[in-house]
Amino acid sequence: MRSWIQSAANARRRVLFGAVLAAAALIGACATSPLGRNQLILLPAAQMDQMGITAYQQMKSEQPLNQDGVTNNYVLCVANALLTSMDNNPGNWEVNVFMDGSANAFALPGGKIGVNSGLLKVARSQDQLAAVIGHEIGHVIAQHS
Repeated sequence: MRSWIQSAANARRRVLFGAVLAAAALIGACATSPLGRNQLILLPAAQMDQMGITAYQQMKSEQPLNQDGVTNNYVLCVANALLTSMDNNPGNWEVNVFMDGSANAFALPGGKIGVNSGLLKVARSQDQLAAVIGHEIGHVIAQHS
């Protein structure tokens, strides 16, 4: 009987220890978003940046890039204006237009922005394009990745 009581007490201690360890890990991973909200960050920023850079390189190797200088400069101009207004150095970001018919854009940790050529067919003004790119940059800055 005594060994059962001791093993039950040890089991409770192991469960309690595990719960305390899990709580400590969660508390350590808490951060505050740019809007002042609490959020859970599970990976360090440097690791997220590296993952974003790797994913972007893979996309560039698999998806053709737009070669039209006028189109690329237009998208770069809009992205740079947004980044400058956010006190974010545009030189730290890479911007490319991907030859993809879907109306989409994305931003990745590590300073990577991709705009699909299909978005340029539906975004009828710089403001509309800026709204989409700004939304995507906001996800990266707020660490929603």
